[in-house]
Amino acid sequence: MLPAAELFPFVFPFLALGLGIVATLIAEPFLDPRRKHHFLPVIAVLSLVGAMAVSALTRAGSWHGLLATDGPRAIMGLVVFISGILGIVGLQQKLGEEDFPGGEPYILTLLATAGALLMVDATATLSLFVGMELASLAIYALVGLRRTDALGAEALFKYFVMGAVFSAVFLYGAALSYGATGTIRFGALPLPGRELFFYVGAVLMSFGLLFKAGVAPFHFWSPDAYAGAPSPVTGFMAAVVKVGSLAAMGSLWQSWLLLPTELPEHLFRLLVLMGLLSVAIGTLSGLGQRRARRLIAFSSITHAGFLVFALIPTGIAANNVLQLSNLWYYLAAYALATSVVMASLAALTGKNDDGDTLQALAGAAKANPLLGTAATIGLASLAGFPPAAGFLAKFNVLASLVVNGKWKLASMLLVLALIGAVYYVRLAATLWSEPATPRAPVAVRPLLSWAAALGAIILVLGLFFPSYFGA
Repeated sequence: MLPAAELFPFVFPFLALGLGIVATLIAEPFLDPRRKHHFLPVIAVLSLVGAMAVSALTRAGSWHGLLATDGPRAIMGLVVFISGILGIVGLQQKLGEEDFPGGEPYILTLLATAGALLMVDATATLSLFVGMELASLAIYALVGLRRTDALGAEALFKYFVMGAVFSAVFLYGAALSYGATGTIRFGALPLPGRELFFYVGAVLMSFGLLFKAGVAPFHFWSPDAYAGAPSPVTGFMAAVVKVGSLAAMGSLWQSWLLLPTELPEHLFRLLVLMGLLSVAIGTLSGLGQRRARRLIAFSSITHAGFLVFALIPTGIAANNVLQLSNLWYYLAAYALATSVVMASLAALTGKNDDGDTLQALAGAAKANPLLGTAATIGLASLAGFPPAAGFLAKFNVLASLVVNGKWKLASMLLVLALIGAVYYVRLAATLWSEPATPRAPVAVRPLLSWAAALGAIILVLGLFFPSYFGA
């Protein structure tokens, strides 16, 4: 049980982000369009660094059952901040190349980061829904940044419509849960005679969060939304949306498992099927992709399946507490790897991401070795290869299944993981291959170079110091 805490320690990270948003809003109209992408990203990154600093000083505790922070939540918050920084610097590179006239994408990224952080810290359906909508509404706008692009418009339409539907599904489930328990807090007992409403509400809330995470069969929006968004937005949304939704899902399941109900047992088989379906669809569909953003979209579906297996109660301690260390570690490794890959590709795919095909990316790493190396490390982590954290993340999930007697399931996942590694290796090999025509080095922004290099280093260190990732 976390100790009670005052409000101010919890709001300090949000205040830092809020100050960054206000400063960016004030500065944006006074800057020449060509200078906006020099100064506004710096303001945004500084606010994220400040939020990281004050978050690290926040003690574990709970605020009136609405928000809580502890070791794992602090790590997930750190991952959200780093993903936000990589998203900002990727946007700076991409929007600067395209002479984008406004600075609102940086504000939207900060808003989405604040929403994801709120989802991570939420311990009540109200705070979770507010965080979910704050992140979603900002990301909808980021997906549709290229207003005249047909693919961008289609991506925005599909993501917005389906997102609105599943937000309503989650909200209806939260309303049923409130009616069944009389409180918005996680882990409350259903009142006598209202157990059915509680079960239905729990299922609907789970479905709403699984949609946000892109778990099959709620994955249909992912390929089009990821492929239509600018490449840094693709990496940012793939990272923070999954961290927020699955961290919240872990908190919900942790609270349900403490109740004298059979709810987790009833959902177990369904989640196993959804996880296996996600891994199979993401792996087999990804093999035929020729564009980096669509490849990352199907990669996100694959990893959503592995994250489901990291979440389900394959290992429960004697005190009936759900073991979530595998989930935290996998989330951190996946989010950082995807953010590093897409931030690096933001500079390598050219204006409007026209060069995100495998053919166009040939030799890109040779022309820009630093970004090429960072992207390669990120791809190795997504594939589950050492020396990156993704190797241990996949190993922990498979080992947990074997230890709990589900070796057949672990064998199927291992085979699919090996098959899926093919398209990561193909993309990495393409980046370092000999291009048909010589490539000139890209003018990379300093913030992007530093952030991508730091992200890649963290991924490598995460393999050797897993405890810092929450494992």
